[in-house]
Amino acid sequence: MALNPTSPLAGSAATDWTSPSFTFVQDVAPEQNGKQIAITVIGGAPSAQDAHSVAKPFTLNFVRPKAFRTLPTNAVPGSSVPRNTYKLITRKGVKCDSGGLIMPVMNVVTELAVPAGAEYYNKEAVKSAVIAHIGFLSANSAAIADACVTGLM
Repeated sequence: MALNPTSPLAGSAATDWTSPSFTFVQDVAPEQNGKQIAITVIGGAPSAQDAHSVAKPFTLNFVRPKAFRTLPTNAVPGSSVPRNTYKLITRKGVKCDSGGLIMPVMNVVTELAVPAGAEYYNKEAVKSAVIAHIGFLSANSAAIADACVTGLM
């Protein structure tokens, strides 16, 4: 199944948000091995939120390996196994002062480092790890977002 996100994207639960949604357009990824979307409209927020702009980007970029690695034919138990690394990178411009003069980009990164060969010999284990990881993020999104704001877990 190819990665082909459709707009709008339903956000997960978050404190003070009601039915978060993110309308997006396809964007050009920074590298050819990625797909990127830019958030153009934000819905369900408790206050006005900035959508994507040059000054304050809001993008999601999924990147696959530039070159896939395979398990060496001479691999032995206990030896290092090459990995194929996938990343989902969310970039969001944020204000850091009351005047809005300091606006760095916040990065949220999920990295999936799949040992070469696992995609063939143990694909269900690869899928279960990814599904559980994303399920945990989704089920705990409000608590994780609150922790990033309050510092409390």
